[in-house]
Amino acid sequence: MGQFSHNDGLFWGLFSGLFSGLFSRKWMLSVVVALPVVSSVSRADTLYVTNYGAGTVSKVLSDGTTTTFASGFTKPEGIVIDSSGNLYVANQTTQVIDKVSPAGVVTPYVTIPINDALGGMAIDPAGDLYVALQGTGRVEEVTPSLSISTFASGLVNPQGLAFGNGTLYVANNFGVVFATNGGANPTTLTTAIQEPAGITVSSNGTVYVSDSLNDVIDTLSPPISSSNVWGVTTYASLSYSPDGIAFGSNGDLFTGNYSGSPTGGSVYEITPSKSVSTFGSGYAAPAFIAVQTGAPVPEPASAGVILMAGGLLARRRKR
Repeated sequence: MGQFSHNDGLFWGLFSGLFSGLFSRKWMLSVVVALPVVSSVSRADTLYVTNYGAGTVSKVLSDGTTTTFASGFTKPEGIVIDSSGNLYVANQTTQVIDKVSPAGVVTPYVTIPINDALGGMAIDPAGDLYVALQGTGRVEEVTPSLSISTFASGLVNPQGLAFGNGTLYVANNFGVVFATNGGANPTTLTTAIQEPAGITVSSNGTVYVSDSLNDVIDTLSPPISSSNVWGVTTYASLSYSPDGIAFGSNGDLFTGNYSGSPTGGSVYEITPSKSVSTFGSGYAAPAFIAVQTGAPVPEPASAGVILMAGGLLARRRKR
């Protein structure tokens, strides 16, 4: 995965200086000692990807290494991860949400008592799960005590779900992006995206939506007039149909090509500079993605240098 720099990166080492007026009244350049510099930090994020075509969940390490983490699902769609590292996977056609332990053990967690196709999922800080019901246009909420209730209705074939800014955002496959805090009257943000599929919210509150018909990822911006219609801007143009999207801890955006070959789908990484590359391949119609954020991993760069002249310290920037 990519890296991000810290201008105030940590410096370790010792320096010694020697100046003297024995030979001249001018200050002499003092001794310079090279120091190891930590100029960037990467995070060992782990991606979990639902393979709709194979009934499995793939585990993808930060270097792109991919293994089958869990299997036995029925057309898995939405996937989320809780604070303890447990995954929750929505089986589209059985109405069952499975729980997957950090060791990869799969157990049924809850059955949604409505005969409908399950879609994307979201989880809130309290551990409540939210799952899209595509046919009936609603979102069901499941508490940790397994109480099930309708959180929102009045939607149109909801797919991806994401929390941000204290609001649940819903990508509806029939060309609408909604925002809701619950109830039967969701707020329409835009109808300008033809086939919204995945949705996520960045750390600064920007909403990102994948358009699986036009092969782009768009961003939404709040209205600046009384129209209440949010602006839509293309963030990245792709050569495949994106589905679920999720951010890594360093700002890279991940998405899969759901419409690809049942055995040839890939997961792609989009950097903040909008560079697109293949992150992993060999998936079976990758649908949604959950990211487990890892701990910071310092990466030493080339040696830096500290100079002392006239009693002043200056840092030479690494080029």
